Amino acid sequence: EFYQPSTSNARKREIETNLLAFKSQPEAWQLCLRVATASDITENQFLWFFSTSTLEHTITRRWTQLTSTDKTLLRETLWNSYAQLGATPNVAKRHRDTLAQLIALLGKREFPEQDPNYMQHCMELTKTRFQLGINLLKITSEEVVSNRGDLTTEWKQYFYSCISMCVPDVLDLVTKYLLIAVCHINGKDIQTTIPNTLMDFSLTSALPNDNQLSSSILDLLGCVQHLVSWIRTELISEYFLMSILDLSQWRQAHEPISLAALSVLNELLYLQKPLPFPGPLMGGVTSLLEQHNNNRRQSEMYSDKFRELLRLYTTKYAGKLMQEPDLLETFLNLLYSCTTELHGALDFTEKLEIWTPIIKGIAQQPAKITRYNNVLTQLVDEIMRRTQFEANKPELEVLDNELMEDDTTATEWQQFLDQCFESLALLANTRGAHIVFAQVYNHWSRPQMYLLSLEHALDHGSARSYEAARKLKGANVGEILRDFATVCQAVVRLAPLMDSSAAAPGVADEMECQLQMLSDSLLQTLQLLASNRLYSGGSEMDKATFQTDLDNLYAQVLLAMRSIFPLTKAMSGEELLHRLFAILGSIFACNGSLTAASPIVQQAASELLLFISTVI
Repeated sequence: EFYQPSTSNARKREIETNLLAFKSQPEAWQLCLRVATASDITENQFLWFFSTSTLEHTITRRWTQLTSTDKTLLRETLWNSYAQLGATPNVAKRHRDTLAQLIALLGKREFPEQDPNYMQHCMELTKTRFQLGINLLKITSEEVVSNRGDLTTEWKQYFYSCISMCVPDVLDLVTKYLLIAVCHINGKDIQTTIPNTLMDFSLTSALPNDNQLSSSILDLLGCVQHLVSWIRTELISEYFLMSILDLSQWRQAHEPISLAALSVLNELLYLQKPLPFPGPLMGGVTSLLEQHNNNRRQSEMYSDKFRELLRLYTTKYAGKLMQEPDLLETFLNLLYSCTTELHGALDFTEKLEIWTPIIKGIAQQPAKITRYNNVLTQLVDEIMRRTQFEANKPELEVLDNELMEDDTTATEWQQFLDQCFESLALLANTRGAHIVFAQVYNHWSRPQMYLLSLEHALDHGSARSYEAARKLKGANVGEILRDFATVCQAVVRLAPLMDSSAAAPGVADEMECQLQMLSDSLLQTLQLLASNRLYSGGSEMDKATFQTDLDNLYAQVLLAMRSIFPLTKAMSGEELLHRLFAILGSIFACNGSLTAASPIVQQAASELLLFISTVI
């Protein structure tokens, strides 16, 4: 009646009042117990939910008021009803979980004093009605760490310690089921694959290889995931760990199982405590990475969860990997292949996070850098390639260059660049700033030469001017300008690391030479941008977009000048300063022959002038 459309609000309030009054009656739970354990609950679902809610209220709020006979009746009736669910096809998960929750709440109050066989009954039920038993073990595990305020802290701790004593037996049981699951999934014969000393073959009848296998394994992995979140990790066996690693492999026909197994691994790696068997674990993750690289048809959900696994793994095991150089070399080569896959800019920056702990670990052992130098060199080139429209337009053009709605002041595009450049800086600290700087500077020549060719055309009459206009129209000059501005930003990030005063003599000379070459290129580019001649070529383009890209490049060149100014003697020469001041003066000029520079350019020029005034 309550949920009928014709029932008025006043009648609904009356029904609610009556139900609450009934719920508070001391004997109400007895009627509710009969309704909750009735064989057919489909006639009135709402009555069933009200009845189970009343039983939960009785257990959690009125438990001390029940007699021992009442408690026994409640326990035995719920257990018998729950055990019978296994014989009922297509039992609703909500129905199953609700009864299991009530039984677990009883167990939390009675084990081990009034119901010493509670955990044994859970495990025995798993052997006869697998999905019911494993579900009850999971919900019991949840109650172990529940913060529900219906019991004293002392009793919760006592219950925790008592259940903990049963964990070895529980883990032994679930490990056997994991081994059975691995055999079924891989199509292997259990009796010839698993040694007799490890397996109770009578358990196979509880986990048959039938049409319920996938859902049964998912229930098993769900229970395992919660157990490992709180148990002592030293109780985990090698067979347990290797079974989870096997089930974590991508299997298109069993994707949910692969995802659930990865969730178990991630849960383990999130733990702030050591895990047993690091060798098999590290070898297993490397094998998963190799399989990932060889199979390009994995779902997006699997790829996301696997990427999370790699990030957690390198964070936790970077130190141990450094102790296994052969394994680390193999892992880095596989990780590089994984990183170069084109799955979007966000995917790439998240993969760069996977590298961070390992790069830091290599930096702490300079003697070992040579062994991994090749893959780290490739990584620098890949980072720069992924930031350039020339090489990576499909990924970059979908990044939003408008300010995001949250509290950040950086656009999605700028956040992507910042993350890439932080990885470059980390690599520079590890391999040597001058080495990484040389790789980054290799990307400077293409966009600069394009702009200089335009300048050359504009300097040589109408025919050349026509050629310049044709270039502006035919090429995506906006992308070239953006690539140039990106390289400038990379230079700005690396510049503070190019301190020749703290470098070895040979390295210091190389740094000074690199900075001299960069300062000449910057001044040459700055003179071209200050001449305003490139603006004349934009008449047939989207002027607003062209102007924005050009202004951004102008500002980035000025910021690059500021970043290297204190690092090289070339920047403090009198002739260079005169040329630089003339350019800066033109930026702020506003007369008939010159157009005032945009605010972003004026801001960058102001910062450069202010900085120069403090150091000369």
